[in-house]
Amino acid sequence: TEVRIRTLKAISAVGSIRNQNVYMGFYESEVWEERMLAIRLAPTIGEASVHGVVGGLDDPHPLVRKEAVKILPHFMPSMTDWAVPLPVIGEERSER
Repeated sequence: TEVRIRTLKAISAVGSIRNQNVYMGFYESEVWEERMLAIRLAPTIGEASVHGVVGGLDDPHPLVRKEAVKILPHFMPSMTDWAVPLPVIGEERSER
């Protein structure tokens, strides 16, 4: 367990992985530190890790949940991609 935790920390520091499938099992680990570190690696792993991050939101350990909340926005579209521009709203009001 300790070796896996240290390895995940090192991979997180490097920020590069070769095979994303190797890390998917850590989202279901019995060790909370492994689940937390897997969630921390999620942006490096890519879209395949979204399910694991979302699952982390319901994790029994508070630090895993906290990490999931922190990482999840990496997978959401920027607000500028979907928000209604304020000038449009202002123009509609001035037409009344």
